[in-house]
Amino acid sequence: MYFKVSDDAGNEYETPDQASGFTLNKDTTAPLAPDYLSSEDQWFNTNPTLDINFYDNMAIDDIEYRIDNQGNWITLASNVNAQSYLTNWSLSSWAAITEGTHYIYFRISDRAGSTYTTADDDSAFKFKKDVTAPNTPTFNTVEDSFFDSTAPTLDIDFSDNYELDSLSYRMDNTGFWQSIATGVSGSSYTPTGRWHPACGVL
Repeated sequence: MYFKVSDDAGNEYETPDQASGFTLNKDTTAPLAPDYLSSEDQWFNTNPTLDINFYDNMAIDDIEYRIDNQGNWITLASNVNAQSYLTNWSLSSWAAITEGTHYIYFRISDRAGSTYTTADDDSAFKFKKDVTAPNTPTFNTVEDSFFDSTAPTLDIDFSDNYELDSLSYRMDNTGFWQSIATGVSGSSYTPTGRWHPACGVL
C-alpha cells in the first residue's frame, strides 16, 4: 500500500517506493492435504521415520498431528513460514501408542489462519504397530521320537499376535537357516502336505 498525506500548510508526504509502503498478503486458500510418500498400512516394530510432506500456496504456520483423532494435538512443526515442509520425522508419541492398527490425523494452519484438518480414517495416514515377537511354535509331533532314514513328516504350528511373514529352521542351531515358508499371510500357519527337514542335514 502506498500513502499520500497532506497537512493544513499544504505539505505532502507520498510513499516513494514499495520498500517504504505497507505490505500485506491475501490468502483465502487452506493448506493442502499432506503428501504421503511413505507407504501406508506398513507394520513397524520401532518408531518409523516418516516421509510426509506438507504444502501451502503461501506460507505454512503450524503442523500438528494426533493418533486416531483422539487426545491432544501434538506439534510437529511451528512457525514454519514457508510454502512447504519436507523434513522427515518420527512420532514423539510412539511409546504411548498401543499395538495394532492406527491412523495419523493432521491439522495444518497457514499464516492467514486457514486450516486443513484430516476428515476421516480414509484420509489419515494408516500404520500398524507390533513390538511383540511371534509365539513359540506348537509341537504337535511328539518330541524325542525316533525316525529311520525316511525324513519324518512334522506337525508344527506357528502363530503371531498379528501377522506372520516368514518361517525357517536350522538343525542344532548351526549352519544356514532353511526356509519353511515366505510371504505368509495371517496370524497362524500350519504347513500343508509333507514338511520335513531338508535331506542331508541330519
